Amino acid sequence: MTNEERIESLQSAGYTEREAAFLCLAALHSGYFVRRQFSLFIGKNSGQLDENFLRRALGNNHVRATTYRADRILYHIGSKPLYDLIGEPDNRNRRQHQVFTIKCRVMALDFVLQHRTCKFAATEREKLDLFCGRFSIDIEHLPAKLYRATSSANSTTRYFVDKYPIFVTDADSAVHFCYIDEGLHSTSGFEGYLHQYEALLRRLPGFRMLYVACFTDQCAKARRVFDRFAEALGATAPLDPQVARLLAYFRNRDAFERRDLKDFTQAKLIQFREDRASFDGSNYERMFQAWKCGGDEAVLGCLGLKASSNARPAIIFETHILRFNYQLFGTLSNGNWRGTACG
Repeated sequence: MTNEERIESLQSAGYTEREAAFLCLAALHSGYFVRRQFSLFIGKNSGQLDENFLRRALGNNHVRATTYRADRILYHIGSKPLYDLIGEPDNRNRRQHQVFTIKCRVMALDFVLQHRTCKFAATEREKLDLFCGRFSIDIEHLPAKLYRATSSANSTTRYFVDKYPIFVTDADSAVHFCYIDEGLHSTSGFEGYLHQYEALLRRLPGFRMLYVACFTDQCAKARRVFDRFAEALGATAPLDPQVARLLAYFRNRDAFERRDLKDFTQAKLIQFREDRASFDGSNYERMFQAWKCGGDEAVLGCLGLKASSNARPAIIFETHILRFNYQLFGTLSNGNWRGTACG
């Protein structure tokens, strides 16, 4: 079932096209949402439009509202008929989850909303098609979990049960994996995630690992964990984050000056403006002109790095800070939720 077909199916239940598109996105990537996320999706401030949507979704018994800390309301898309409408009757997002998982799902939806131009593999089927089809990886190398029925001897193997975002972009053929740090003040979960995905990651020609968090407390430690993991994989050490940021800025600046803005999300435009201010000066201008003639290798040469294909890393680690207030989950995490970007 395509995404367009899912949206049309939800429209048959009385939703507008925008409401159906958001419900589809939230159901597939999270199962939970808060009101501001719908407002962000439609590009409007909170008002009558989200009132109408919530009244309709609650009236259809497609979502259930729960009051959390400071009277903040969380909505759970738990209706089996709704998942039937989008062709996902067995999707585990409709089930109730513990608070740590719920916060993780809400953060994942925020990330997806900030990267809506990317091509996400949202369902288990789409992820299997991506790795087993496009990359010809045997299914036995994918992260899996065995579920046994309580009333019989039957068992079911499910893949990618963590539901973390996985996507590709038009500009970069590498697969992007997102680990969501829900704020447990430890990198043990990240280490476990890397171990669980190791067999898959070893068989990819390259990938990007995005460490997604709402504050910066564990970013430096997570980078060290990933560096050790990359070394164990036998891969080239990840590129220095400032160099990677500079090269990304040159690519974005070139697209901006050509008025090729189709991939410029609001978050990407903000990052571009920050990078433009950071990389201002005659030295950077000379490197940009060198990049336009010789690409990344020319810049690596200017910086005194080995200008060959071997100098380019097969894998890249990045961090992404979600600048939203998740205090509706109470004291689940006491970090600096406002956060600042870290390398």
